Order: sequence, then structure tokens, then C-alpha cells
Amino acid sequence: MPILDDKLENLELNDNIKDLKPMPMEIGECSATSRCQEARTSTWSLKNVYLIFLIGALAIIIFDDYQYQVRHNHKYEDRPLGVSTTISSNSISNHERAPSLKKLTNTPDFSILPRRIYSVIGLESSGTQFVSYIIAEAVKNGTSYREGSNSCGAYCNEHDDVLVQHFSLPWGSTCQSSPNPPLVDVVVPSQCTRKQKLKSEISQCNEITKDIWGFARNGGAVKYPHRYQLNMISHKEWYDTHGVEQFFIIVVRDETISSSARLKHCNNQLYKDQEEKVGTDIIVSAINTYILTDGEKNVTKDTYKFWIAETFQRGRGRRKLGTLPFGNNVVLVSYESLVMLGPTYVQMLYEVLGIETDFMPEIMDGNAKYVNETLTQF
Repeated sequence: MPILDDKLENLELNDNIKDLKPMPMEIGECSATSRCQEARTSTWSLKNVYLIFLIGALAIIIFDDYQYQVRHNHKYEDRPLGVSTTISSNSISNHERAPSLKKLTNTPDFSILPRRIYSVIGLESSGTQFVSYIIAEAVKNGTSYREGSNSCGAYCNEHDDVLVQHFSLPWGSTCQSSPNPPLVDVVVPSQCTRKQKLKSEISQCNEITKDIWGFARNGGAVKYPHRYQLNMISHKEWYDTHGVEQFFIIVVRDETISSSARLKHCNNQLYKDQEEKVGTDIIVSAINTYILTDGEKNVTKDTYKFWIAETFQRGRGRRKLGTLPFGNNVVLVSYESLVMLGPTYVQMLYEVLGIETDFMPEIMDGNAKYVNETLTQF
């Protein structure tokens, strides 16, 4: 059947042509014309703009949440390992009475300055973050906490009369990324370490920086090194001079244990030794300047650890609260004593700082993981 064979042959050929060259669209359907291409492009662009907007918004939400978590986790991150973050039944959320403080009678020279600052300081990993946590929770339910030279952010109200501030020696970063940290004389108020918009803040921050360093930032944030040592004496003297009741709470911890714990901040032995020497010198100078009374022999870097051991071993009855060496609003706190005496020691710290509260943290021994108990001598 030649006719049928020819038709089948033509049909197969036409099918092959359809596969290779699709038939043109009917009139009214989109072909590859400029009008249809523009329509497709416009539709694609609107969809993508909408999609990009959604992705951007989601990214902002995730980033903000991440920043909050980082700030929140950093808040007390140096708390000695083994110290419980769980609060006892007398926690801040279950206070029977609101915290109260010794009456504030001072008026600072600048309105952006707090009337009282509790600055907690010590060598890295000596328990400073935990002591800061105790005081911050006792004073303002943890809402009055400033980390070093950072601005307040979400953790303190710049208009509060009382502020709890944490420093370590050195403060910030790690020795690997910022070796040989410089000595900083004064850390200025939170308002001055961020951009200022209010005229009153700009004016006061200009006066403060001119008074300390001789220059004005004119609304710009004062920038500090990523890692630095704070000169306690010059910092305290500046705040005292300008009408702030500046407390320093110096936290000390067993030398061997704290040195081991500091490896997370500095795993270079040479840098670590250098930083510890400078930090110890700063603490020794503060003890000699503020705590020792006239006629007492000054502590040196060589006698420092023996003086510390003797002080907390025997107590110093001629001072208020014998086990807490105290003078000129500078108090020495022993991490080991805090662990051993627990609530009794915390209460003594409250009394010397003029704090009335029923907040009491639950404390566990953060030294246990570093040393065998049978070898520990207190």
C-alpha cells in the first residue's frame, strides 16, 4: 500500500520536525516578542523584589536575635566553671522585699554620670563575672549591668543612679588577637562610648574627654582597644573627683587555678605571664593605696600572695567585717572564701557595699575541676 506508506512516512517526518522546531504559538498567545518578554521580566522582577524583601527581613530578625543571644551569653560568660547559674528559692524573682541601698547624697558634676558605681575587677577567670552577677541581681534585678567599656545596650539604663560594671585584667578579646594590651586610665560613661544625638550628651561627653585627654569627639563614640588593662587608681580618682561614689570590688582566686582557667583567654604562655604581671601590679597598687592603713607595710608583687593568704586566713579585726579587707570604697573578695562560706560571705559583701536584699545565689565550687580537694589548702 504505497499511498498509506507515503502518508505514514510524511507523518513520521512531521513529528520529527515538531520535536526539532516547535510550531508557532497561535495568535493571542505569548511568543518571543518584545511585549511578552517585557511582561515576563516585569512579573519576574516583582516576584524577586518581594522575595528579596522577605529574605532581608528574615535575615535582620535572625541577626538581631543572634546579637541578643551573644550579648546575653557574654553578660556573665567568665563566671567560674562549676558555679551554678541556678538561683535559690530566695532568687530575685521571689524577693519578699525590694532591694535597697545606702542613701545616695552625692551629686556628680555631670548629669550623665551615675551617682554610684560598683566596679568588679580582677585577673581573668578569677570569679569577677560571678561577683558582678551577684551584685547586679541584688542591686537592680540584673538590669543595671555594664560590661567594661561597652555602652549599656540592653543591660543597663544610662539614667540609673546606680550601675554595676565588670572589668577583668586584661579586659576584652584574647591575647592571641590582641597581644601586649595597653594601660587605659579612665573608662568614660556609657553615653560617650556610643554616638550621641542629644546636645546635652554631646556637650558633656566633650567636656569629659577634654578633661581626661584634651580632645572632643563632637558626638562620636570614644573607642577603646580591643583588649586593655585598666588602671584602677586613675579611673577611681577621676570618678571620685567628679562626685561619683566609686566602689571597686577586687576579686582574687587561687593563683594556680585561675592561671589554668585563663587558658581560654590566652594560650600563649609568654603573653599570659606578661598580662598576669601587669594585672597583679595594678591590684597591688590599689591595695596599697586604698586598703592598707597608715603604718602598714606595703604589699609588693613578691609578698602579694602571702599577704592575701594571711588576710583571709586570720581575718583583720580592726576593719569592718574582718574577713573582707576594706577601705576607701575598695573591698577585696576571695573566691575561695565565697565558696566556703556561701550565704554568710555574700551577706558580708552586701553589708560592706551598703546593699540590703534577700537575693542569695546558689553557689558551687568552680575550683573542684582544677585541683584535687585533698591538696587544696585554704
